[in-house]
Amino acid sequence: MIVNIAQWLQEEPRGVRQTLRTGVFVWLSMVVFTVCVAGSISVIAVLLGVDTTDALRHFGMFLDPTEELQYFKITPSLDSIVHLSIAAPLEELLFRALPLLLVIVLVTKRLSGVITVAVLSSGVFGWLHGGWGYVPFYGMIGLILSALFLKCGGMRGAFEKPYLVASLTHLAINLTNLAYDALLLMLVR
Repeated sequence: MIVNIAQWLQEEPRGVRQTLRTGVFVWLSMVVFTVCVAGSISVIAVLLGVDTTDALRHFGMFLDPTEELQYFKITPSLDSIVHLSIAAPLEELLFRALPLLLVIVLVTKRLSGVITVAVLSSGVFGWLHGGWGYVPFYGMIGLILSALFLKCGGMRGAFEKPYLVASLTHLAINLTNLAYDALLLMLVR
């Protein structure tokens, strides 16, 4: 089934329940996406005879939670939850809301222009998470969050609803990652 992206983005979820369902769907999709990407990289690394840990690390994924937490200077604590709670809405403002709304309100509502800005801002989002190696994985996360922002009202120039849904979904992704790391740390120790 081929999806018409323009039509899909125009079909904004109505009401709180449908909007939250859309956000939860994207969050669960991101969890599945992460598992699939990590699994694919691992299989390719094994087939090429490359160390799986090194291959995943190159794309911003860590098998050893202590290594990831040290890299990002985060420990599973109340401080890190507060940090991630501030980072998600700030990143959504800088990498989704501002660039997308600026292009929609000031430049064009044409899908090609909006997608170009979404791709560019998502690439920068990925790069700022750790360099060029992080662009494919984190850039795709940014692109999916951009689609969520646009789907929930951003395409018509709205701010509050799409910003809130994208920020909460981004926060859920961050907290899921932190909970996963904390669980692995408990199992390793």
